[in-house]
Amino acid sequence: PDGENFKAIYQLGIDVTLTGARSNSDREVQRRLFKDALDQSAEFIDRYEGEPIANKARVSFVRASYDFGSFLTEEIELARTENPVRVPELLELAQGIYSRAIDAAKKVREALEGYERGTQDEADFFITWLIQAMLQRELAGVSPENEQADRADVADITFEEFIFEMGAGTVLGQRGFFEMAKTNEVR
Repeated sequence: PDGENFKAIYQLGIDVTLTGARSNSDREVQRRLFKDALDQSAEFIDRYEGEPIANKARVSFVRASYDFGSFLTEEIELARTENPVRVPELLELAQGIYSRAIDAAKKVREALEGYERGTQDEADFFITWLIQAMLQRELAGVSPENEQADRADVADITFEEFIFEMGAGTVLGQRGFFEMAKTNEVR
């Protein structure tokens, strides 16, 4: 078994790769770094499944997937005018990224459901719930036209449940309303 320090350093390496992906201006380098970070995260999660560190890695995976999906959405828009033949490939890739991240978000929420109030687990639970709804919205946007409305409806339901639980007047509740309003863009 690997020691806790090894696991922490491994996770830190993934976080450094993600920081590089988010900050690099070369789109090809960004794409490679995002893919590497997500692959490493998935390997880490599989290796340490059942340990608390795996859930922390899953939270990072969910956030990184949202960022990579946003990057791919930009790539799709660029490809529509510059290289339309790449659009189907990019759409399929984005759908896969969003779908895996939605599954990971559900697992985070299941694992943290009995969170203790005022802890990092509570924060991770609610932030991951919000990001799950955002991922569902984005998945609707990159889905085939005949699936977009149904997927957008799923996102809306997740947003509504999140807002109801958080409270409409809270900062996160307001953020939920803001993000939910964007769902109409994918219908």
